Amino acid sequence: MTDSASFSRDADMRYVTERVIGGDCCALVGVSNVGKSHFLRAWRHPEVLRTYLGEAADRLGFVYIDFNLMLEMSEQGFYELILRSVLTVLRELPTEPTIYDQVNEVYRRVVEPTNPFQVPLSFNEGIITLCEDWPRRLAFLFDAFDEVFQGIDERVFLNLRALRDRYPDQLSYVVATLQRLSESRRGPEIAEFSELFAHDTRYLGML
Repeated sequence: MTDSASFSRDADMRYVTERVIGGDCCALVGVSNVGKSHFLRAWRHPEVLRTYLGEAADRLGFVYIDFNLMLEMSEQGFYELILRSVLTVLRELPTEPTIYDQVNEVYRRVVEPTNPFQVPLSFNEGIITLCEDWPRRLAFLFDAFDEVFQGIDERVFLNLRALRDRYPDQLSYVVATLQRLSESRRGPEIAEFSELFAHDTRYLGML
């Protein structure tokens, strides 16, 4: 829904636009019911993309991920939801069948792994395929991120940081949380991920 509430956050929308087009990551912090989910979901709509991205809209692929939809609070549940959401976007946007088939195959291996190591390896293979072969730059929109950030193995977030470092021009993260990531969870491996947002955090006020 692209009602007036989306555009009443014009400055916030332009902030995210600048960060994503610039190839950066950013965090959006706000109390419950401030409208973070509505804000992130707005980026799925063509009208919003045309308004804020212009011609750059065809070079970006926004993937909205609602972590309330995780099937279980685990590394496997985390990776499964991300790839499931990616497949939905690939079906909606013009995508080479070979790219879709490759991501669909790694999704299957995440859901039905033959050993525990296959889960992160298959996830990484899917993201690498997108970063190297998909003509759009991948922008993940992580909604309802607090619980999953605090609840699953910190190596998951170290892996996200490693992928970002490997493909800084092809991969961005936008996260929505109740508090700054650096205040939500601490640890050397977690800090590597939180560092991505240290200088690109915006507080959302009430509408």
